[in-house]
Amino acid sequence: MRLCLSLLAAGFAVTTIHSTAAAAGRKNVLLVVGDDLGLQLGCYGDRSAKTPHLDALASSATRFTHGFASVA
Repeated sequence: MRLCLSLLAAGFAVTTIHSTAAAAGRKNVLLVVGDDLGLQLGCYGDRSAKTPHLDALASSATRFTHGFASVA
């Protein structure tokens, strides 16, 4: 539940940051990291995940499907 709330809060924050950076003509980088989170988001095709804000953000962003890390 905390992860979902954190991701939703990040989605709201990104909307504000995106509009500010767009006005300034700068590019933004947002890295969303969830411990032990795989492709369990709506934007990756999971039909049971309810992540509308992240899905909206992902629709105009670059998503990585083959990222690996040696630590969590």
